Amino acid sequence: MRLQYRISPILKALDFQTDAAAAALMQALQYFKTTDGKIGEKAPTDFLTPTEQDSVLGDRTVKVSLYKVFLFMNVMRAVKSGTLNIEQSYKYRPLDLYLIDRERWQRDRAVTAGTGWIASLHRSCRCPARPGSDP
Repeated sequence: MRLQYRISPILKALDFQTDAAAAALMQALQYFKTTDGKIGEKAPTDFLTPTEQDSVLGDRTVKVSLYKVFLFMNVMRAVKSGTLNIEQSYKYRPLDLYLIDRERWQRDRAVTAGTGWIASLHRSCRCPARPGSDP
C-alpha cells in the first residue's frame, strides 16, 4: 500500500513517450491517469504477461493493489530498457533527442567538410591527425 501512495502521484504527473513496442503499457498508463488511479473492471491488461493476468484477474474481479504493482514494475522495466521515455527527464529521454537533428547535420556537415576545420583543430591542439603520426 505504501508503494502505491508514493508512486501513484509520480506516474500521474509525468508525461511519457513510447514506441510501438510499449503501446499496451502506454494505454494502461493513460487509463491510470484518466481514472486518477482508480482501477476498475475495464482496466487494460494487455501489457501484463499471461501469468500476471491470471494473478490480477483470478476470480474475474480485478485485484487493484496487485494490478498497480504490476503496472509500476512494467513502467520501471520499460523506462530502464528505453521503450518508455520520460519527457521531463534528461537521463530517460528518447535517444534521438540527444542527437543533432538530421537536417542540421546534413547542412552543417556539407558546410564544414570543405573548410578543413578538423585538420586545423588537430593542429591547434597539437593532436596527431592520425593515430601514430606526429603532431
